[in-house]
Amino acid sequence: MNEEYGRRVENDTEGGLHFQRLSLNDDPLIRAIASYKRQMALFNRMAMLGGEDLEVLAEKTYRPPLAVIAAWEKPALSREGAMAALKLADEGCRDNDLVITGPMIRAALAYLQKEI
Repeated sequence: MNEEYGRRVENDTEGGLHFQRLSLNDDPLIRAIASYKRQMALFNRMAMLGGEDLEVLAEKTYRPPLAVIAAWEKPALSREGAMAALKLADEGCRDNDLVITGPMIRAALAYLQKEI
């Protein structure tokens, strides 16, 4: 099995961003979540540096992968994908972000209903 790796931002370090490897397996939901997290971290980093209109920066970074997540209608394909979806939904609950929460709970639930 070919394994792909994405990178999830853990924290900001003096030398730049520190990345942790995240196994993507073959689940497109994990790839979509990883893309959203990468782009959100990039937005946050660039917004702190200033110099660019935040609306333009949002359109260049996290909004395209957020649109993918918001429109997600398929079940997760793996346990890992379901867990990643639930973790993102939990973040969405804390941030009161229903755009993320609903689709991610439904993706995890659909996977779990298939497995039971």
